[in-house]
Amino acid sequence: MGILSILSRLIFPQKCPGCGRYTDTPVIWCDDCLTRTLRPRRIGLSMEQRKYISGAVSLCAYHGTIRDLIRASKYHSNQRALRELGILCAESISSEIVGNMLSRTDVITPVPLFAKKERKRGFNQSEAFFRPLSKAAGIPIERLLLRTRETPPQYGLSARQRRVNLRGAFAVSGHVKGRHVLLVDDIFTTGSTALSCAEPLIDAGAAAVSILVLSSDA
Repeated sequence: MGILSILSRLIFPQKCPGCGRYTDTPVIWCDDCLTRTLRPRRIGLSMEQRKYISGAVSLCAYHGTIRDLIRASKYHSNQRALRELGILCAESISSEIVGNMLSRTDVITPVPLFAKKERKRGFNQSEAFFRPLSKAAGIPIERLLLRTRETPPQYGLSARQRRVNLRGAFAVSGHVKGRHVLLVDDIFTTGSTALSCAEPLIDAGAAAVSILVLSSDA
């Protein structure tokens, strides 16, 4: 650790985002909160989803600290929350379930935002959350999809309404043929977004599409 980092931590001590206690670790999260919060698990997929998605994993449950940090980063551009969630994603590579998924991955791609929305927000949160994981795993992160139209928020819609809302909303914009693609997103609820992204990727020749999300309430 460099002298500037040491001085910075003395002047601006960091707190664990989970419990609020002061920490002195590079990962910010204390061991207890990291263990309690980072709980990778497989997500069950419907028969329709399994036609296009080879597997789905969620890193955390969508409640409490994780929910608050995601909202702070997305809706208030909180850079500290972005960093804390990015560290959490990077730490997940030590888990067997995530490690196995990454071992079969050629490229990581985020669920895209509509261009106007990204300009307003200033970043794509899914890309920001998972860029540290991409760097730690040595797997490139590329924008292979674009959002072709602005869609109403998914919140409050049924699974069927979500599918209709996103129909035709994504198109392939990069090289995917023969590649094993890992699609990353912030939240998995019904899987409508994941499926709507996976379909054009498979149709364009991707060898497989897997899903890794920061959180899930499914």
